[in-house]
Amino acid sequence: MAATKYPHPWIQDQALTDRLLKLVDDEDWDLFGIADVGPLNEKARPGRRPKDLWPTEEKSLFDGYGIEPHAAILLGQTIAEPFLFAEQAAPGNRGDRISSCAELITLGYLMGFREKIEFQGFKTALISPSPLPDTKLSRMLATSRKGVVGRSQRFLAGEYGAWHTIGLLLTDAPLMGGDYRYPDVTTDLCDGCRACLDACPCGALTEDGYDADRCHEYRDNPDNQERASTHTVMKCMRCMTACDKKRIKDLL
Repeated sequence: MAATKYPHPWIQDQALTDRLLKLVDDEDWDLFGIADVGPLNEKARPGRRPKDLWPTEEKSLFDGYGIEPHAAILLGQTIAEPFLFAEQAAPGNRGDRISSCAELITLGYLMGFREKIEFQGFKTALISPSPLPDTKLSRMLATSRKGVVGRSQRFLAGEYGAWHTIGLLLTDAPLMGGDYRYPDVTTDLCDGCRACLDACPCGALTEDGYDADRCHEYRDNPDNQERASTHTVMKCMRCMTACDKKRIKDLL
């Protein structure tokens, strides 16, 4: 199916948005929100003046994915049990892929929604969820205004804090951004809290940021892992489990 041509590059289509949102409800996918990336690109159009209309820092986060996205769709799930992040070897065409149940469920949501959007004739780019702190992904998710980047460098999704797994689907479909199931978040959800920094057993998380190499070295050491079964390993998730959802809920 060919995509509808719009007279303005960033016009938003309420009917298309409603149609796709109904599909989300029908499939029982968990949609956290849709970020308006289009207006960021509008500010970045070549030849615009004054200088503040050149690419914004937020817009540059979405560069390099092969499309000029209009919207970023946040799909995932809230997590009540950390064991969903236990890692297993999932067989694939290119050999085993180490993943967790939480990641695979979210990827299923993203791939299903991508199929629906591409059937409408639009382009997409999928960004997988990360079980670990990921500053860039967290900043991309935060453009939805459904949460903020915490001290852990994780995306804090409102009252759920870091207890979730969320991926992104970028698309040039003219979807309406806004509040669907989750309200906008403007509060500093960390508010002086150091729980995740103090919980990190290897010093990978500090006030200065996140040391990914140190984190991976600690998590990949068998001495720091719990083996649930022959093919299932629980690695460190303390920066997620330390996030106090009750304290955050009281802030909102």
